Amino acid sequence: MQYVVKEEKKHTTKDELKYIDNIGRYSEHTLNIPRVEMLKKYLEVSILKQNWGDVDKKLAITHASNEFKREQGF
Repeated sequence: MQYVVKEEKKHTTKDELKYIDNIGRYSEHTLNIPRVEMLKKYLEVSILKQNWGDVDKKLAITHASNEFKREQGF
């Protein structure tokens, strides 16, 4: 019997930006938390993250920061 190992899809910068765009908008577990708070937490945790894999760290953080500012009305 042969086993086929399915190649895992890598999380890309495009995937991360889409995730950031949807933070606080789709999970029933976080719908009661303001989006601005979710983005703030994302930015706080991003400083600690060491392995970004195929994600462009600078672009992701910049995008999250811009979304955070937009949510604050800037």
